This record gives sequence, structure tokens and C-alpha cells, in this order.
Amino acid sequence: GPTGVTDTVRQTGREAEASPAYQKGGADEMLAVDARKSVQNAAARAAIGIAHDLNAAAVATFTSTGTTARLTTEYRSRVPVFGFTTNWVTYRRMAIYRGVRPCHIDEQPTIEATIARMIEEVVRAGSARPGDLVVVTTKSDPDHLGGTDTIRLVRVDSTL
Repeated sequence: GPTGVTDTVRQTGREAEASPAYQKGGADEMLAVDARKSVQNAAARAAIGIAHDLNAAAVATFTSTGTTARLTTEYRSRVPVFGFTTNWVTYRRMAIYRGVRPCHIDEQPTIEATIARMIEEVVRAGSARPGDLVVVTTKSDPDHLGGTDTIRLVRVDSTL
């Protein structure tokens, strides 16, 4: 009956969470992932790996469609992942992504201004403080078609 199914699901979850691979946050599998030959997937994987390796406070990804934020969910981040977008449809879509905190921001005039706005929101959410490192993913050229192709390591400024 339904109780048996529920018990089985609970037991399966407990076993998965107790496994060494789950405890390590998928680090062993991270380099083995094919990345589906996608620059966006490689960037998402690298951002999570960098965040783990450098004990970053958070990952902040700017995404038009939500794809980069979704791809980060495959790597079970141990740090908060923020998905930033100017698109309300994308914002709502990201609400179902495991481990992603969707954030809607107004369009900024430059990539630098966008990154500054993202860092401001990560700090406001309490996930980073001055001196902390945040891994940021963006497009190199907002006017160019295509997805995420840039990773930056940003030290939070003491003026925030």
C-alpha cells in the first residue's frame, strides 16, 4: 500500500544520503561528467568546483534563460547558488531548481554594473560578507547571442 511505498522512498533517501559520494558532494563525479559538450555546462561545473576548492561564500550566476543556474544543480553545491535574471519568466522557472535562489534584478548598463548588483544582493541575503569570495558567471558580451562563457572570482568589497 501507500505506507509501504513511503517507507521504501524514505529508506532509499537515507541510503543515498549516507553514501560516501553524496557526503563528498559529488566531487568524484564532477570531473567525469561529459559536460554535454556545452560551454554553459562546463562553466556551471567549473563554477561549483572553484567555489568548493576556494571555500567561496556563494556562486552567483547571471542567466537569461535559467539554463546555467539549472546546470549548477547537477553538481550539488555546498555553497549557496544565486540565479540572477532580468526576465520574470526565467525567475519563476528557477524557483523549482534545487539549491538555486532566484533573484530578479533590473537590467544594468554594463557587465561590471550587473556583477556589482549581483554581489550586493548576495551580501544583502547574508550569504557573503566583506572579504568573502563569490564565484560569478556571466556572458562576456550581453549583446551577443549565446549563453554563459565567463567566470570571475570577486572579492566582496568592504564598502558593501
